[in-house]
Amino acid sequence: MTTAREVIVVGERLGRQVETTLAENPQLAESSLKVRLSSKGPEGLAIYRAHRPALLVTELVAPGVDGLQLIHAVRMEEGDRETPVIVSASLGRGDQILEQLRVKSCTTGSSRTGSRRGRR
Repeated sequence: MTTAREVIVVGERLGRQVETTLAENPQLAESSLKVRLSSKGPEGLAIYRAHRPALLVTELVAPGVDGLQLIHAVRMEEGDRETPVIVSASLGRGDQILEQLRVKSCTTGSSRTGSRRGRR
């Protein structure tokens, strides 16, 4: 069951950015939105399994389990193909990242990467 107002953020850099944003915007911190932070991929996956968030945000490169491995675990191992995922990358070019996601999706059978077209 998905927790409607819960977001999991995986990655040290993203975690710091979210903490800063929440500290600078009290209305966000006081909202009913629950943000769970994890600096490492394996911990993020454990939090995901325990809470089934409405949104998962991950860095492409994260300690322990990278963002693609985390997405694969959520989509394939957990059978969750509905939870939206946002991937952040500070390395490489956008086209390289999309190509990595396309290659990974071909090997996992997923067809929704880089675009929201065809989504209902």
